[in-house]
Amino acid sequence: MVQNVQAEPGIAEVTLTWSPVSDTSITGYRIYIGTGEVDAFEYTLDADASTPAAVITGLKGGTTYRFALTAVKGDQESESLSELLQTTTLGVNIEVTPQDGGLILNWSSFQIDVQVGSFLLEYGLTGEELAERRTLNGQLRLYVLRDLLNDVPYTIRLTPIDETGVPMADLATTVQAIPSSTRGGFHPAPTEGLPFPLVQSSTSTVSSSSVQSASSSLLPAAPAITETGFSYPFWRLLAIVGILVGLIVWYTRRQRAAAQHFMQTVQKRSGSSVPIFEVE
Repeated sequence: MVQNVQAEPGIAEVTLTWSPVSDTSITGYRIYIGTGEVDAFEYTLDADASTPAAVITGLKGGTTYRFALTAVKGDQESESLSELLQTTTLGVNIEVTPQDGGLILNWSSFQIDVQVGSFLLEYGLTGEELAERRTLNGQLRLYVLRDLLNDVPYTIRLTPIDETGVPMADLATTVQAIPSSTRGGFHPAPTEGLPFPLVQSSTSTVSSSSVQSASSSLLPAAPAITETGFSYPFWRLLAIVGILVGLIVWYTRRQRAAAQHFMQTVQKRSGSSVPIFEVE
């Protein structure tokens, strides 16, 4: 049985070390690797007997892996596994949950010793440039992408950025996901609620009855409006202005007629033949 198995997590990799088996006739070691149930392993790797260590690469960042070892002699393998060892790789692992017109992104398993200032989220249609970009707070571990096309594959990349603003590209992760809906196509996501109640009219035609009923719900200082859209005070003011203009015109013409009559009278008395013209 292989003993003293140790694991050192790295960026998308794990370094395993163990104590060599005392039996010098063994030909190698078999490494069991799993991420699911405790008693299940997804795949195995064989290591040479000369070096009691192995670097497992190509793993997903921010993912918990389980390891166990056996000793191998030819086509025979030790009956007992080593003590089960569990560790989590460094980096970001995004768990994506599809929804109607959107994707829920969760990277709560993110583990790193360096302080993260923010995240750069990039996404776009698979096969095209990741044109959409979002800068997220470094404390976030959940984000929802909205207003996406259903049944269309998207590529998403999340890159941590340290407190000095330098992207940590070696810790970035890229995933693909497809928003899904039984209806298909594009469906706008629900918007945020209005900060005030919205009153909708049951008809688009404005009538005098609707104006009167609406005026009762206005603020005390708000004037009622007529069917033309102007308030009643406006029409009263317009009527007063019209009356004043009419009086001024009447008075001007009266004065002009009196002056003309006076000039004609003077002309008759003086016997002058000089014509008198009215000036408009």
